[in-house]
Amino acid sequence: MSIVTLEQVEAQIAHRFALLRFKPEIELLFRQDYVAERNRLIGIWAVIGLLIYDLVYFGDRAMIPDVLTEVTALRLLVFTPVVIASAFAVRHWPSSRLYDALSVLVAVLGVSLPMAAAVGSQSSYLLI
Repeated sequence: MSIVTLEQVEAQIAHRFALLRFKPEIELLFRQDYVAERNRLIGIWAVIGLLIYDLVYFGDRAMIPDVLTEVTALRLLVFTPVVIASAFAVRHWPSSRLYDALSVLVAVLGVSLPMAAAVGSQSSYLLI
């Protein structure tokens, strides 16, 4: 089976499928397509995401200058290499589970690293 028809998908939905999974043949094709599509775009997403994430440096400099060194180090020396390694891993070992796991890792780190450094800030602009 290499093509899934709309009728097959609708039949599965109509008959209630366990754990939100389709039949193994349909699920396998979906996962393969899922990884192939994301694999094609991951380099672009990584570059754009890192650019935006690292440009927040200017906001950090204005809002939390007392912990700027720590936040910048976490952004550039921890987060940036993790994103690059994640993009590399997904490109070289394509897997929907790996993609999803690394996406969660990057999201959690993206939020928690700056917050970890900002906890020590005494800036009056911290909450802004």
